[in-house]
Amino acid sequence: MAREISRRGVLGGAAAAGATGLGGLVDPQDPQRPATAAAQTQRASTAMTPHIGTPTSRIDGRAKVTGAAKYAAEYNRPGLALGPGLAYGYLVTSDIAKGRVTQIDTDAARQVPGVIDVLTHQNRPHMADADSAYKDDVAPEGSPFRPLYDDRIRFSGQPIALVVAEEWETARFAASLVRVDYDEEAHVTDLHSQQGRAVALGAPASPAEAPFFPPKPRGSASVAIRSIGASAPLGASIANDDSVLDRRSLA
Repeated sequence: MAREISRRGVLGGAAAAGATGLGGLVDPQDPQRPATAAAQTQRASTAMTPHIGTPTSRIDGRAKVTGAAKYAAEYNRPGLALGPGLAYGYLVTSDIAKGRVTQIDTDAARQVPGVIDVLTHQNRPHMADADSAYKDDVAPEGSPFRPLYDDRIRFSGQPIALVVAEEWETARFAASLVRVDYDEEAHVTDLHSQQGRAVALGAPASPAEAPFFPPKPRGSASVAIRSIGASAPLGASIANDDSVLDRRSLA
């Protein structure tokens, strides 16, 4: 440990000296100027010490551990949502597993005092159709699920409406008043009985169907490990050990 600390100190001092323009003067191995080199290294290292390895208290640390910190639901200020302050939402979900929504009656829910709005696929805010609108540099392959996108029901419990109200209890009660009519289609829950009907998937017919198509292959762990083994001793030992490959594949 002492050697490691000493080594880190020397490296840190050299880096600090280089950052302060002393890189050409400091040479700890120079027998002609050992005292000068050591003094210069010490001065540069001391200048950097207050900024490296110094513990810093989190700004919100005391408030969180004492219970004084406020979270999102506690900021009830005017103008935060559609109403006079913080709004609450409650989902209305589908009662069927597959089909279409033919009609949604939200009149009774809208008449409940405290209800701000009831959002469905008919009056939701604009939603982008292109998958690229939902992706960034680290987004995985495939398409995201778009709630309230259209009238199509793809799974049981799918969100089909959102009641927004001034209080959570009001939103929950109003959601129970939403009436939905469906055009139900037959669904399948036994995958083994349907193996004979399995077909290769093609391109999705619409962006809404894309989440149910498999993403593109992103490579093989075994191939990656074997390629590392060509240049790294550790990778070589892993690449030659099939049991390690199997365990990493499962992980």
